Amino acid sequence: LSCCNSKDCIDFYRSFNKSQLPQGFPTSTSVESPNNISGNGIDSPYVSNKNNYMYPGLSIRWESPYSDISKEHCNGYLLVWYNGTASETKCRLFEMQTGNTRKLTYQYNIKYIYPSSSYTVRVYSMPPVDPIKKDEDKAFVSMNVMTGAAYHAGFPGEWAPSLAYKTFSNGTINLNFALPPADFNITQFYVYLTDINNENQSFEKLYTAELRTQQNTQLFVTLIARYRATYTIAVWVKDDLHKQEGVCKCWIIEDIDRRTCKNACGGTTTQRFYFNVTDPQTTEAVVSTTTTTTTTTTTTV
Repeated sequence: LSCCNSKDCIDFYRSFNKSQLPQGFPTSTSVESPNNISGNGIDSPYVSNKNNYMYPGLSIRWESPYSDISKEHCNGYLLVWYNGTASETKCRLFEMQTGNTRKLTYQYNIKYIYPSSSYTVRVYSMPPVDPIKKDEDKAFVSMNVMTGAAYHAGFPGEWAPSLAYKTFSNGTINLNFALPPADFNITQFYVYLTDINNENQSFEKLYTAELRTQQNTQLFVTLIARYRATYTIAVWVKDDLHKQEGVCKCWIIEDIDRRTCKNACGGTTTQRFYFNVTDPQTTEAVVSTTTTTTTTTTTTV
């Protein structure tokens, strides 16, 4: 895949007018949307005033369209991510040669985005749909992300995970969140699904993960919402020793070589979202610690 500059795609995304595409970009008949989208939070080092920080970002993956004819005629993708709070919209436009009918998975890493912020991510197949269909569900695949904290490198008391989640009409919520660095020695997390208008109906469960490794970077949880309502999802670290200096999980360094325990850490809460559950299930929430490795061919862009 080759990548065009962001101005080329933002002008096009605002209008979906094919004349706004870069010169020479194919504009033939539109194809199906990508078959799937997934993603997770990533951290990248950042230095400011001689202090070392870890700053949040996103790793986004999507699959080629389902049908062979759409795979064959797909000549690129439009990746869009926007933050409603900051009124920020950014994108990347990718071009590729047509004629490939293999199932492929693509990946793109977005570094240094707003911490503790809500993002929506969309991916469109190219050639594009008509402008009037731009916001129809079948035109793209999407997911929601709440980014984690920017924190001093090595300070578990400032760390908080990025949450990525997708909702389905039967009440299923697929949630994954980034595990902390292994040297934090944090493996237990509370997950909450809260009906903001009826907190007595909230779901709460404790999950245990393995320490983070290069292959095991995420915890995957499936939640079930049994009725339509407005919800939030939250994750917090379990720290039973939070008031015991020297043994607490959530600590920072305020003075040279002196650790100070915090009351809590690892807290990330999504923005409120309305969930229209049309076919509720009765299955209990389940968890797995599946890695982010995919069995399909992966192309990094």
